[in-house]
Amino acid sequence: MQPTTSTAVPSSANAANQNAAPSNRSAADPQISADLNPALVLPGDTVTLTILITNQGETTAQNVVVRAVMPSAWSLLALNTTQGSYSLVDQTAQIVPVRYVRQSRSQAINQKTLIVRIGSMLPGQQVHISAQIQVAASASAGATIVDDLTLSADGLPVIRTALASMRVTAGALPFTGERPDRAADHSGLLFALLVAMASGIVLFSRRRAA
Repeated sequence: MQPTTSTAVPSSANAANQNAAPSNRSAADPQISADLNPALVLPGDTVTLTILITNQGETTAQNVVVRAVMPSAWSLLALNTTQGSYSLVDQTAQIVPVRYVRQSRSQAINQKTLIVRIGSMLPGQQVHISAQIQVAASASAGATIVDDLTLSADGLPVIRTALASMRVTAGALPFTGERPDRAADHSGLLFALLVAMASGIVLFSRRRAA
């Protein structure tokens, strides 16, 4: 899965991947990207949420904070960050409301928010965050769970956003990376069947000729 790129705050959910304003590299310019690996899981599996924050501006970014929704199908097992501290808060207690969470079927909405308080970031500095997350055994097969992340800094509540998604499947995971909803490729079986039919016709013709 390709990591999501950071975006300026959209005016609507449909504009989630559009830049609302160009980056100002002469000022602090923290960017965020996120990735879930693996992106195709079974209920009960463990996934890694990787978050990368980079200050691409030319001045120090102050009070950098990352917030990530925690869908009810997720349980945080461990978290490592190269700078800062983290906490989990109830959705009703979070400072910045979550914009939206897309989930299929009867998946419940998120209940908690992961908050990582990074603090100050020098120009060019990167902060790596890695969270180990367990998918609930009761997670619905076929559900797509989207993690919505926001980045705030310098007194602004939200300056960048990112999305990372995963899909819950049932049965054995594919070995070749194909999607579980992709129709099975029966071309090999069809070819073998045609060869067998052709051989049968030839054999039958030879017997009649004899």
